[in-house]
Amino acid sequence: MLVRALREVVNSGSPRSVHRLRTTCRRLEALAPAGEDAPGTKIRRRLRKLRSKSNRLRDLDVHIETLQRLQADSVAEEKNRLMGRLLQLRTRQHQRLCEYVLARHRKLRKHLRRFSAATPARAQPEAANLALALEIFAEISRTAGGSGPEDLHRFRIGCKRARYVAEMARESEAARGLVAELKRLQDALGDWHDWDLLRHTAQAILGVQDSPLLSALALESEARLARGLAIRQEVTSRLLAAPAAASARKPPAGVRAVRAHAS
Repeated sequence: MLVRALREVVNSGSPRSVHRLRTTCRRLEALAPAGEDAPGTKIRRRLRKLRSKSNRLRDLDVHIETLQRLQADSVAEEKNRLMGRLLQLRTRQHQRLCEYVLARHRKLRKHLRRFSAATPARAQPEAANLALALEIFAEISRTAGGSGPEDLHRFRIGCKRARYVAEMARESEAARGLVAELKRLQDALGDWHDWDLLRHTAQAILGVQDSPLLSALALESEARLARGLAIRQEVTSRLLAAPAAASARKPPAGVRAVRAHAS
């Protein structure tokens, strides 16, 4: 899985291949057992380093995609100037990632083989995976429940972890319902994060603190922040509310199934 993702990044360098590499690293990190055992510790360290190296390229891909979505003729000149610079940076960053991968792919494959041999496949019961996913979500809701940028970013990352655990459950109504709720929330907050990060990146690249383009990006960011906060409140209340405190409006069938499995 990881070897294929590395090959695609080097050969095509497409935004999809970069995204697949990062998500593959995250999933393998989640599977690697914690502790001081050599296979799990070494592969987790190398996966984290690889993911870190790909983060900058992925950020540039998201910037480019987000900027393409901005519909504002009045800022076309600034937009084109920013787009040109982002494309230049992407070409350079892809080259750096390829150099890193080609220099280390043999060691990565060696550690992956050792990790696979030392880690037997463990199938957690569906109820255990669903309960763990809800536990992760409850913890991140408690520790990162604010509306500031840092809390929202931590909350979004926590949703990813909970979703990956939920996806390890068997295909069932409960699993599908939980994954759908977490993905909806993750996508909403991710949309805000994309616009907000683009605004800050544009400030740095253009070398200005205020401009028509930055104002347009700020408006897009604020609108998506409001939507993301509303969806977070809605999803959190659905997933964490006790049955007795449930509102008169029934939650989706998938959420009811999750609660039944977790209870």
